[in-house]
Amino acid sequence: KEDSTSTTHALVIATNRYNKDQDSWGNLKNPLNDANSVSNLLEHRYGVEVTKIYNEPRSAIKKGIIALKNKVGKNDKLLVFIAGHGHYSPELSQGFIVTTDSRSLSEDVFLDSYLPMSTLNSLFDGFDCKPILTIMDVCYGASFEMNESDLAPENYANTKFDDGIDKFIRETDKSFSRVILASGADEVPDFWNNSLDHSPFADKLIKALENEKQFISPGKIFSYVRGNTTRPILKKFGKHEVTGDFLIKALN
Repeated sequence: KEDSTSTTHALVIATNRYNKDQDSWGNLKNPLNDANSVSNLLEHRYGVEVTKIYNEPRSAIKKGIIALKNKVGKNDKLLVFIAGHGHYSPELSQGFIVTTDSRSLSEDVFLDSYLPMSTLNSLFDGFDCKPILTIMDVCYGASFEMNESDLAPENYANTKFDDGIDKFIRETDKSFSRVILASGADEVPDFWNNSLDHSPFADKLIKALENEKQFISPGKIFSYVRGNTTRPILKKFGKHEVTGDFLIKALN
């Protein structure tokens, strides 16, 4: 797709059922609840075209990402939301997404049945579009990007848009934006007593998507989630430029 129109795409990956023949990963309560709520808000409040990959093995997730990569054009935007189990291996010095076909840690010592976050980082950075926001609500999600420094969150609280918000967004879209928002650097809970239907991080993310009036951005979302006990992290990755940001306008 190479025309001048722009579509905002979302790729929503969620896993709550795991390989029954292993003993390292139990099923989860909320990833699909979180993914469906985020998807509905993106579709109905922000006009985003959502692709869902739920409870799929590693190969299907990679195939789905590559299929979307061939669909997303250079003028488009991409938001990624991933929920489920994550794992960090000190021996391999990287983080992984646990998929439905991942085997036990004791059985798969080189984690060949897991999806490396470094692979996801490279895949998403390689999309043709300039603005990309990746949101990881998994344990050790911050290991998606191991090297870059934290981003200073810009929530536009005091910004006056002299030429209007639409022109501001169009100008911002001319720069590469590669931003990762992770729910934490370590383990993160699936639910709390005061957040039974969503993870504590996803509950705050959903409120950000519901409450923001003009547009959403990584910095605006971070202003909602930064107080989470898991200590969310906002970083750049890949081709990010200092003038880049990920902005999508609310429709209602």
